[in-house]
Amino acid sequence: MKVLELFKKKLKFDIRMYKSKLDEIDKDLVNLISIRNDLYDKYIDLKRKKFEDVNSLHFKAEYLKKLREEISDYDSKIKTLEMKKEAVKLQVKLKNAEKKSIEKYLENINKDFQKKELKKEIQIAETSYSNRR
Repeated sequence: MKVLELFKKKLKFDIRMYKSKLDEIDKDLVNLISIRNDLYDKYIDLKRKKFEDVNSLHFKAEYLKKLREEISDYDSKIKTLEMKKEAVKLQVKLKNAEKKSIEKYLENINKDFQKKELKKEIQIAETSYSNRR
């Protein structure tokens, strides 16, 4: 039973580790989303500006293209992090399920042990009662 208790402690540690990893991923996601939104705002602002000379129009088109590519890069990074987050969530669920199954197994072992002890006590009481007659 000691081994199972130690394994349960290890699972708790793993769950805490995965949850801290989730927090870290969430912080990274917030950071990436804010950067992407800033780039998108820049894109919208620049798209609304009116330029008349050819050089400015050319630079505007090039910069808009660059901003679209950067936004696309950030979108792919965000999707990758979201997939990692889902994978870590599944790991947490798996570890929680393992922990619960171990807890139930330990409960069953304790109940069986208590039943055996109770049977022994009943037998001792019955033999002592029958010996007194």
